[in-house]
Amino acid sequence: MRLPFLRRATAPENPLAHIGANSQRLKTPPYQYKPSSTLQLIVHLPANGFVHLQPPLDTTYSTHTPGQYDHILSGEVEVIAPPDWSDNVESITVGVKSLCRLNMGPGREGEVDTLFERSVTLNEGLDIVPGSQRFAFNLILPCTLPVHDYHGPAPTYNTISYRAHSQLVAISSRPPKEKPSPVDAFTSDNAPTPTFVSVKLDAGVTRVIYESSARLRVAHMSERDANFDTLNFERQGLAENLGVYNIKLQSDIWTIAAPFHFIVQLPSLSPLITIFTVRLSILQAPSMRSPRDSPGTPPLTSTVKVVLAEIGEKVPSNHLHPGKERRALWRGSDVGGHGTGDGWKEEIFARLPTDRVLRASTVPGIITPIHVTHAICVEISYSVYGQYADGREMRPTGPGELKTLRITEGIVLPARNEASRYTPLDRVRYRKHLDPLESGEITAVGGGHAIWYGTYSDASTVAHIEQARESLAHEIARQCARREGMMTRLTSDEDAPPRSLKSSRRASRSLTRSRGSAPGGKA
Repeated sequence: MRLPFLRRATAPENPLAHIGANSQRLKTPPYQYKPSSTLQLIVHLPANGFVHLQPPLDTTYSTHTPGQYDHILSGEVEVIAPPDWSDNVESITVGVKSLCRLNMGPGREGEVDTLFERSVTLNEGLDIVPGSQRFAFNLILPCTLPVHDYHGPAPTYNTISYRAHSQLVAISSRPPKEKPSPVDAFTSDNAPTPTFVSVKLDAGVTRVIYESSARLRVAHMSERDANFDTLNFERQGLAENLGVYNIKLQSDIWTIAAPFHFIVQLPSLSPLITIFTVRLSILQAPSMRSPRDSPGTPPLTSTVKVVLAEIGEKVPSNHLHPGKERRALWRGSDVGGHGTGDGWKEEIFARLPTDRVLRASTVPGIITPIHVTHAICVEISYSVYGQYADGREMRPTGPGELKTLRITEGIVLPARNEASRYTPLDRVRYRKHLDPLESGEITAVGGGHAIWYGTYSDASTVAHIEQARESLAHEIARQCARREGMMTRLTSDEDAPPRSLKSSRRASRSLTRSRGSAPGGKA
C-alpha cells in the first residue's frame, strides 16, 4: 500500500498573525439601529420586576386598616414612535393584575380567577413625537398580596402569577400597516410581544389600541431588619433506648434552594442498639380554597414529604428484624459491632430543592387562596437486640424489631431573597456597550455589557462595587501585560540568530550529561 505524500507544515513568521486575521474576518458588523414601522410600547420595572413586600406586623391586619405597610411600585412606560408617526394619543394606561389557576378537583380543573387588579390612566399632555419617550407611573400594592407562586417551565395548576400591563389608545386617520393581533389575556407566565387591535370609529378614522406586558414577581420579607434570614434549629431530648439526642440544623441564608449544615449526635448509646438510617425531611402542607367558594367551605389539604438528606441505607419495609447482613451506621459491641461508649455523630452539608419542588411559607396576615405551612422532620431508624418495637422482650432472643424515632417541628421557609441585599436596585436601568471603567458601572470581563449602574446609598453595596471595579481593572491590566509579554518574546525570538541543528543537539547532550552526573564527576 502506497502512503500518501506528506508535506511538512512550515511555521509562519509570526505565530499570532493568523489570529488577528481570523478575528478581523469573524468580527460581527457594527450594530445599526433600524426603527420599527409601528409604535412600540415597553414596560420598565425596577429590579427586573422583583417586588419585596413587607407583610403587616399585626396578624389581625384587615383591609380596613390604613396601608402603612403597602408598597409603592414605581416604573416607566417607554413609547417608541416610528419616524412617520402623526397620530393623536388619547390615553396611556398602566396596571398590575394577579391571576390564580387552581385545580379544585373533578369538574373544577383549571379555574382562573383574578385576585388583584389596579391601574392608573394618563390622558393629558400626551404629545407623542417620533422617537423614544418615557412616562413615569406609581402604583400602590397592598401588603396583603400573596407571593408569586409558579413552578416549572410550562403552565401548571395551583399557581399565582403577576403581570404589569400597559395600554396606549391612539386615534389614526390611516389604516394600520400590520394586521391586528388578538390582545393577550395575561394567562401565560411568559412575557408576550406587544400587540395592538384596531377599531373603526368613522369613515377614515380608526382607534388603535397598543398593548404590552411584563412579568412581575412578588415575595415577602419575613424579617424587616435583616438582609437574609438565618436558621439555627437545635433540639435536644431523651428517647427510650437511644438516650440523649442532639439535632442541629444551621443555615446562614435560610431560603428556598439554600445550603444548610445538618448535625445529629447520639452520645449515650446502648451496646445493644443498631442504627440503620437517619433521614432529614421537610413536610410541606398546602391548603387551598378557591375565591369562588363560600367562607364556610372546608379547604383542600395535602401533605408532601421532601427528603433533604439521608444517611445510611434504607431498610425495606418487609424486613422487620434486620440482622448483621444489613449495613448499619453504628452497631453496638454486644451485637457484633465496634461501637464504643462514646456514641455516634454525623455531619453533612446539603442544599434545599428549588422552587420547582418547594413553595414559600405563607406569612400571617396575607390574603391568598393557597396557604402553605412547613415542618422539619428528623427520623432515626434503629433496633434493640432482643426487643420488639413496643419494648417487649423477644422469646427466643434475636435481632430486634425495627423502630423509628420521629421528631417534627414547625418552621417557616421564606421565599428566595434574591433582591433583599441589593436594595438600590429600585433605581436601576440596564444598558449595553459601556466603558468598563466608567465611574459607578460594573461589567463582566470580556463581555462588554453592564450589569447595573446608578447612584447607591448603601455603604456595603458601594464597597462591593468598588471591589468589583478594582478586580476588573486588575484583570484587564494582567491580560494586557500578558499579551505584551507574548509579543516581546516573539520579537526577541525573531531577532535572535538561528542556531544550527548540530549545535542544538550538542547542547542537549551536554545538558543531559550534566543532569545525570553526580557530585564529584561520577555518574
